Amino acid sequence: MKKCLIDELGFSSLRVNGFEPTYNYYFQNNKIIVRVEAPGNCNISSTLDYIGEYTIIKLLGEKKQDKDQDKIQTLFFNNRKKGKFSLELPIKTEDYIIKNDDPIYTNKKGLLILEYSIEKKKETKTFEYKEEEEI
Repeated sequence: MKKCLIDELGFSSLRVNGFEPTYNYYFQNNKIIVRVEAPGNCNISSTLDYIGEYTIIKLLGEKKQDKDQDKIQTLFFNNRKKGKFSLELPIKTEDYIIKNDDPIYTNKKGLLILEYSIEKKKETKTFEYKEEEEI
């Protein structure tokens, strides 16, 4: 089953049942920084797709059950979610390109931080061919 959430402006978004991390991304010091909140037992992978003037950062991951969950004798309530997740972050890249290198990865107490290097696009050079007069 899917849940349908409607915000205060009337826009609805379908969310799958299971874990869905919150995230943000921004530019800083010639890098794109992506921060994903995924506490606990979690893994994540990253790929880049270049589509026209956009670069899509695709993040695939899985929030697994906590390792010590089985050791708990009496669990009164559990609202924690687990499951696979997928995030696609479209970034308009007109004047720069995101390098297809491995991002710098940091985990700070459940905040997964991925840093992607960017560089300015090289100018396109046009070469013109003119026919010479025959001799």
